[in-house]
Amino acid sequence: MMKRITLALLTLACLPNLWAAEAADRAARKADIDFYLSQYEGNDVELEKFQCARPVFPELSRTKAEIAAVGQSVDAWLACYNRFVQGLNDALPVGKGIPAELQALMTPAELAQAKQRMGRVYQVLSEEGEETLQAVLAASAAWKEKTDAYVNAEAAKLSTVKNHQDTAERMRILKGKQ
Repeated sequence: MMKRITLALLTLACLPNLWAAEAADRAARKADIDFYLSQYEGNDVELEKFQCARPVFPELSRTKAEIAAVGQSVDAWLACYNRFVQGLNDALPVGKGIPAELQALMTPAELAQAKQRMGRVYQVLSEEGEETLQAVLAASAAWKEKTDAYVNAEAAKLSTVKNHQDTAERMRILKGKQ
């Protein structure tokens, strides 16, 4: 029993020192706490962080090499965009990105405020990413439509020329048999 009382008194005697140390740690990390409360903008998860090279779409492509190059740039951008989405998902649940030692120094109200801010930022970044995705997909579809129309028109011309050549060859053969 005496050991318990001694331990309790020792603990009580140490509490002011612990509180003072925590207050000093909080003061030293005030700028970090304030960052998550009012300055966090999501630079650690935004699309720009991934440096996705946005595809450049010509009006249309005329050669297999041009078509392949544009297709590869679209595939590369989509793979990069998917890394952005994965990074955003990996940041969840909201607040996960706040270092644990900093969370321990924050009050419950501060932690809730920081998580609320981060949630809004993630929502905006997600919406902006989706808008960029839709713009790339729309540009890709427009390029593909024009390219396909060009390729089909060229194929039709070649087919017509081949038909004329075949007809001319048949006529030459028929004339030779007479």
